[in-house]
Amino acid sequence: MQTFEAEVDAMGPDASTETTVVHLRREPCDVEVCGRSRFTPDFRLEDDAGLDARFGALRKYADWLDHPRRGWVLDSVDDLQGKKLGCFHAPKLGHAHLLAALADGRAGTPQEAAELVISEWTTSGTG
Repeated sequence: MQTFEAEVDAMGPDASTETTVVHLRREPCDVEVCGRSRFTPDFRLEDDAGLDARFGALRKYADWLDHPRRGWVLDSVDDLQGKKLGCFHAPKLGHAHLLAALADGRAGTPQEAAELVISEWTTSGTG
């Protein structure tokens, strides 16, 4: 079994492509960011959770990512740029959207990424 880094290296960088989020079972993805992934938080969000619960979970995930013991996770985020991130919650709002914002450099910190994604989600009327 290939390591995460080897899988990403084999795909090659594509800085011209926006990072996208897809449902893990409905579309092919480049990187799984749920299940037993390094990007999976140690708390769960039910699939039928409402938008307010999702916003709260996104902020909680930002805090989880920003913990000093998870620096190694944040160090891996740049490797996600331009990839299709597979998550079971997609197309609903979830932590993969925050990771995509960080990977694309649209936010500098997990907290900024959470607020950006929430703002975009609210403005677009998605959800």
